[in-house]
Amino acid sequence: DPNQIITFKGQGHKDQIALAFSNFLFGKADDNYVELYYLENSEVTKFIIRSSLGGLINNIDSASITRCHRSYIVNLFRVEAIKGNNNEMNLFLSNLNDPIPVSKSYTKSVLETLHELKNFS
Repeated sequence: DPNQIITFKGQGHKDQIALAFSNFLFGKADDNYVELYYLENSEVTKFIIRSSLGGLINNIDSASITRCHRSYIVNLFRVEAIKGNNNEMNLFLSNLNDPIPVSKSYTKSVLETLHELKNFS
């Protein structure tokens, strides 16, 4: 459901943001923080939350928001193209110029989930 609301919770009780699932693009880890990128009025917007990527992803009950790299989580519903191979793969998202890297250890699970969600082959 694209209108489903997903709440990202950080370490502080006020450290959270609720986003429509369809607006969330990706998250990037930076030390003890995660930069969350999402669409607001068709503009890419960033929200910084104090958390580990693992901690964030464990609280989200959505198969399509997944870890693809030690520093990235991504909303697979937003993926429009895949480039590369098992050793070096990138995901291209709508509204983003820069690709999201997929590390070798996550390639198989990302591809399997994408195949289930979007029939990517």
